[in-house]
Amino acid sequence: MNVRTTLFAVIAVAGLCAPAMAADDEAAKLKLAEELIELSQAKQMSKQIVAQMAPMQMQVIRATRPDTTLTDEELETVLDKTSEIMIEEMAPAIDALIDKMAPVYAEVYTLEELQGVVAFYNSPVGASFLSKQSNLVEASMAVSAQWAQETMPGVMARAQPRIKEMVEEYKAQQ
Repeated sequence: MNVRTTLFAVIAVAGLCAPAMAADDEAAKLKLAEELIELSQAKQMSKQIVAQMAPMQMQVIRATRPDTTLTDEELETVLDKTSEIMIEEMAPAIDALIDKMAPVYAEVYTLEELQGVVAFYNSPVGASFLSKQSNLVEASMAVSAQWAQETMPGVMARAQPRIKEMVEEYKAQQ
């Protein structure tokens, strides 16, 4: 066999193997993405965020005091139960959403990037980082809640007249 024939054979074999290698690479990326999501505790973190946000949302509803025939005590009971129901109902939805994220991770990140992040999360520093995520989320939510309490009344006071004006202009054009 001459050099040309050998080179052609090598290129042909490589060309035939490329799709199989690419499929293996995609499968490896998907598996690593799933592992990364599991290691990062995405489901638990998302559920924790929802559990902390639901009561805050109920506080907003309380503050706006919706028109109702309920007494303050009855409204509190209804809002507390509403918060519990929302947390309970969101849990399976969060699981389903997070499960759909692995293909997105596999598409966005390279095999090497996924391997590196998984290796980091499996390292002592990465494991320590992950173990503190829950505390970070909790503290961040507290800071966010305080910020919202301080900021949102002013934002709403400035936004409401503008929104009202926009609605009136829209109605006038009809």
